[in-house]
This record gives sequence, C-alpha cells and structure tokens, in this order.
Amino acid sequence: MPHYLTFTIEGFRSWKRVNDRVRCALLMHVASLTSPYNNAVKSTENLMKVSRHIDKVLNAKTVEEVQKNRLILATTIESVRWLSLQACAFRGHDESSTSNNRGNFVEMIRLMGRLNVDVNDVVLEKAPKNTKYISPTIQKEILHILVNKVRKKI
Repeated sequence: MPHYLTFTIEGFRSWKRVNDRVRCALLMHVASLTSPYNNAVKSTENLMKVSRHIDKVLNAKTVEEVQKNRLILATTIESVRWLSLQACAFRGHDESSTSNNRGNFVEMIRLMGRLNVDVNDVVLEKAPKNTKYISPTIQKEILHILVNKVRKKI
C-alpha cells in the first residue's frame, strides 16, 4: 500500500517511528517534494495568488492573442493596400510553402516579416491555422473595404 494511503485508510499510530526517517510514513508523506501533501500545499498557495486565478490567466492570454491577431491583420491590410496602390497582381502560380515565388501578396508578407521581428513571429507558418488572414477571400474583403472608403471620399 502506498505511504500516502496510510493516513486515509489506516490512520497514523506509529508515533515512536517519527524520528526514524526511513520507516516513518508521516515524514515520507510530508518530506517528499512530489508527495500529495506538498502538491496540496502548492495548489493552495497558487489559489491564494490573485495573479494565478483562472480568469486572470485567461484574460492575459486573450489580450496577447488579440494583439497578435491585430498585428497579423495590420500586416495583411498594409500588403493589400500597397499591392492595390501599385496595381500589382496579388496571387502567384504556386502559393505552396515549397514554392520559390509564392505570389506578390505572400512574398510581401514574408518581406514585412523579415523587416520586423514582431511581425515575423506571428505571420504565415508561425500563425495559428485559422488566423493567417492570407486567403483570397480575406484579400478580396479587405480590398472591398478599401474601395468603399475611396468611394466615400470621392
């Protein structure tokens, strides 16, 4: 029977063995770093820390994700804006990750990533699969938004 079950099933009656570290179940229970007792103490201490509460951890992660998504989207918008201003084609013949020339749009994003470390950490292959913002649909939506802004100005 494991030593930590001693206290829950049998109770502790060996008070004479308390000073004998090898045979004392109480000291084995308390002294081990991975003992259930020490795990419970660490969990309790973590609960007392306000910064470790689950809502704080989730909010912090959410704020970080929002900032990364905004950076990805800003990179995409600026790429669409520049390519449309220069009247360049967006897409290439082969946009796969193994291609040498993935098209003007993807190559522009790669260039921006090489120029800015923060951008490089969140775009293309390093971005989560659902937040790359490089699909033709996204490109067209951003282009339509820019077109509508120009129409309103005119």
